Amino acid sequence: MFFWPEAVTYLRQEETVLVGLRLKYLLPLNIIIILVWAVYAAWSLRETEKAFLTAEVDSLRHLAIGLTVLIKDNLKTGKPIKTQQAAIEEMAGRLDNLDILIINRQLTVEVASKRENIGKRWYERKIVEVLEGKTKQAWNISDHEHEGRRVIDATIGVRDTSGRIVYVIHAARWLDQLLQVLNRQKLAHEIFTLILLLTVGISVNILTFLLIIRPLDSINSLIGQSGWLELNPPVRSKNELVSLQSVIDQMIQQINKHTGLLRREIVEKRRQLSQVSTQKNSLENEVERVSGVLHDVRQRLIRNERLAAIGQMGAALAHEFRNPLHIVRGTAEHLARRYPETVDLVGDIVEEVDKLEQLIEDLLDYARPVRLRIEAIPAATLLEKVCTKVKQHVTYKNELTVLPRFSVNANAVTVFADPLLLERALINLTTNAVEASSEGKTVELSATHDTNGGVTFSITDSGSGIPDEEVEKVFEPLYTKKSRGTGLGLSVVEKIADLHGGVIALSKRETGGTVARLYIPGPERR
Repeated sequence: MFFWPEAVTYLRQEETVLVGLRLKYLLPLNIIIILVWAVYAAWSLRETEKAFLTAEVDSLRHLAIGLTVLIKDNLKTGKPIKTQQAAIEEMAGRLDNLDILIINRQLTVEVASKRENIGKRWYERKIVEVLEGKTKQAWNISDHEHEGRRVIDATIGVRDTSGRIVYVIHAARWLDQLLQVLNRQKLAHEIFTLILLLTVGISVNILTFLLIIRPLDSINSLIGQSGWLELNPPVRSKNELVSLQSVIDQMIQQINKHTGLLRREIVEKRRQLSQVSTQKNSLENEVERVSGVLHDVRQRLIRNERLAAIGQMGAALAHEFRNPLHIVRGTAEHLARRYPETVDLVGDIVEEVDKLEQLIEDLLDYARPVRLRIEAIPAATLLEKVCTKVKQHVTYKNELTVLPRFSVNANAVTVFADPLLLERALINLTTNAVEASSEGKTVELSATHDTNGGVTFSITDSGSGIPDEEVEKVFEPLYTKKSRGTGLGLSVVEKIADLHGGVIALSKRETGGTVARLYIPGPERR
């Protein structure tokens, strides 16, 4: 079944003899096909025989039912049933091997397709059951004998007008002749089944060879030619499954080997990439740090240039202006003593001279180099002293009619700084806060320390707040919007913060007002 010219030629090749699958797959496959079709053929023949016999029984039943109609008509009209003899003989003559009997309750045949059976006593168990009303209809298939021969039959009762069974109609056909017809049908069915089995078997074998066996051998050949197996040649066997397994095992070993190499290479590349990423981050941080340092250096250079210019200007102003200002002040005071009516006018002259002298003094203080004298200062004591001096200052100048209230919060805080410079810086910040606040409002002063020993001084006013665009400008020397300001107060504060290694920052509060924060680091952080 599974030998054909192409397969025979293919199987005779020494290196590709596929005995393995032919014995392990094709032979069992063909056996399974034969068994399945054998079971199917047996079942199909049995069902065909059953259907044939059932059809014969149904034809007998319909025949018997038709006769019951005729006999019931005779019973209604009072005619004897013997008048149906001719009709029954005619029916039996049309169908081969048909025997029809009409039997009364005494089991005596009154009408028969064979006249020799008329008057005979006829006993069968099914006939008795129908007469007694135990069974409405009865039939037998190949397990009953009729006149010594196997038959199929049907038995139906005939009732009179009162509903009592008075006759039975018994129709039978001899089974041996029916079986001859059935055997001819079986033979035709077996021939068809055999042809179908051969067709399916050959098709399955051809498809198996083309779709499984040949592709497996092609896979073996292609893998062998790929170069993957040069180091360890696979085991060659006439059983192609063994060869394929050997080839696959060798491929898996090679793949695992190359996979291991690739994994190690990936790990190395990732390590190198991580190093590059780390170096990149370090370089970025270093560039950012250097940029910050350069920015600070640039700002310091600019500030130093300004200091130098201001210092030169302050020295020149101090030399050129002080003597003339002293003469103007002395002359004004002499005029006030000699002419009392000019006191108010002279007072304005003296005030403006004091203002010029203060400007010259601020310029000199801003420009001259300073050497720090670091001491441990209680922050609370320092802030109370600052509040006292600011009150005296604004009282002396009569700048406010109602003095502000001060709120100091600096318990147990100690700052390490130059006391004179830090006091001056805080006085400048507090004075600005007082001038920015409304009369009678509260100016808050506080000092907090951090874990590194640094101290942050916060001075909060209740004014309108400093505009964002002026936050950076206010630290520029000589920049001011006050009518009597010199523009050096915050510049001096920034210089003092820089000398201590700290910072000064201004911010606007959401609730209104400005917060000035002066941070002085601890001695270990400078």
